[in-house]
Amino acid sequence: MQTRPRLSLAAGLALALSACGGGAPKPAAPAGAPAGGMPDLTAQLQAAVRGPQPGDAVVTYAVFADGAPDKGTDQKLAAAVEAAFRAPTADLAAPAGRAGPMASQLTLSVAPVDAELPLNVPVLVEEAGPLGPLLARAGQVAFVRYAGKPMAEHTQISGAGVAAVAAARLLGGGVIVDLSTFEAQTPEAFAAGLASVPDLKSQVRIAATEEAPGAVTLRSRGLARFGKPDLELAGVPAAEVQAAGARFMQVMQAVWEAPQAAPGATVGGFALQPCASPPESWDHECVSFPR
Repeated sequence: MQTRPRLSLAAGLALALSACGGGAPKPAAPAGAPAGGMPDLTAQLQAAVRGPQPGDAVVTYAVFADGAPDKGTDQKLAAAVEAAFRAPTADLAAPAGRAGPMASQLTLSVAPVDAELPLNVPVLVEEAGPLGPLLARAGQVAFVRYAGKPMAEHTQISGAGVAAVAAARLLGGGVIVDLSTFEAQTPEAFAAGLASVPDLKSQVRIAATEEAPGAVTLRSRGLARFGKPDLELAGVPAAEVQAAGARFMQVMQAVWEAPQAAPGATVGGFALQPCASPPESWDHECVSFPR
């Protein structure tokens, strides 16, 4: 196994969202707001800059497409997302119905794919497999982000997914990348996956990296989208990976079910600890457990 460069999702995405709008990220306008009504700009600003809080769910999709954004692309994106919830197409009816009118709770923005974009695009291209060439030639990227309290039926994931598909259709196709798992899909395949209620099996991935010769670190990707900390098990000897992997899955299931899973808590018989890897290695929160 080979160590790959990490994406700085916490700091990098914040920069990407603010850079393309000339200021704080722009939440989509509330769906169904009365014409001429004054938006609560103070509340929007506070939501944009507060950052995720402990126990928040964090969902981030990046929609890569050909072309380049113009001055009106952000406004068109907000309108397209509102329309996707208000009058969804047949393939988005189920997830949009579960999510309800949550367009105003999403942060949307569009940026050019250039040297200023604080994401390691070559790593995403490598992770994208057959879709890598489409991602590599992209000229613009739309970010869809939810950071807030977990919702019933995990609709923060369904709703952000509806918005990501709307963004892809507005920009003319491309590739939707989940910045939690690094999974890349076509808009059509991504939309088809939104029909089911999100769950642990379908939404979380396990990554194994060789951090030192003969030592492997296991990490989960995607638990942050459910308001749970991602899990890390560091320093696993290569010969013990299979047994450690089974134990990792058991602890991850316990973290999923626990009402609280923070450093200092005991979950699945293990005392959780802060993660050893730097904060940019995960989306939001992270816990580890001893071997």
